[in-house]
Amino acid sequence: MTLYPPDEFQTRFFVTPLIISTDVASTNDMSLTPVTQQKRTQIQLLDANGNVGVTDRDENPASGGGPIHVRCVAGIDLADLTGGFGTWFDAQGGWAYVDLLDPIALTDPPENEASVTTADDHCAVVYKLQFGSPDFAAGSMINSISVVRTDRIED
Repeated sequence: MTLYPPDEFQTRFFVTPLIISTDVASTNDMSLTPVTQQKRTQIQLLDANGNVGVTDRDENPASGGGPIHVRCVAGIDLADLTGGFGTWFDAQGGWAYVDLLDPIALTDPPENEASVTTADDHCAVVYKLQFGSPDFAAGSMINSISVVRTDRIED
């Protein structure tokens, strides 16, 4: 997916996990206890080589950032996913793949290590929102929203 230059556009990813485990599909809900049954996922950006990071407009990979854990729903800024690459990336932008990962293990209660579970699904809906008033548009606002992911892709 395209990443517009951060100097001219704000980019946010809206992530809604759908299910954490097919074993408890009928009971996945944010209000449930134990918390190990609550919907969650992790999201990260990958460069052209499949490494954590982005690819710039000249097809050069740039590594950085890391996965962000999502519970229920999240609006994540591009800088949070990349860790910030500096002025070269902010001026030109680039592109990346969106990758969903199995969520991190949770405990309920946190001090009870016997209740740690890992989820076997990482299904989520991910929207990318970009908006800004770039120089080439003479100050006019440009808005763009796109669906990046709509379900689980098998690893």
